[in-house]
Amino acid sequence: MEDDKELGSAVCQLLNEFGYRASFTVDGVAALEQLNTIHLPDLIILDLMMPRMDGWKFRDEQLRDPRLNDIPVVVLSAVGEIAESINVTCILPKPVDPAALLNAVEQICRRT
Repeated sequence: MEDDKELGSAVCQLLNEFGYRASFTVDGVAALEQLNTIHLPDLIILDLMMPRMDGWKFRDEQLRDPRLNDIPVVVLSAVGEIAESINVTCILPKPVDPAALLNAVEQICRRT
């Protein structure tokens, strides 16, 4: 989830180029709707600062849903220290380093 459409598109393009299937939504509400209509993903890449439903609220909703609560989460955010409080698999700072993102995705997908 990423409210910056250019960044979301770039992250998806990067992941797709390396053989992953990726899509993005612009906020937590749209993400929850999408998660109810698609095959569940191996991981979620989450921005914290989004309109309608921010990353913290999305994470609360995700953890309450038995279908979604085991999906690993990678946070991409400029507010990394604050992200530690939501118990995610990995936190990467913005601007995102493509190599670090790919490494995190590879490590998580290898485990799932």
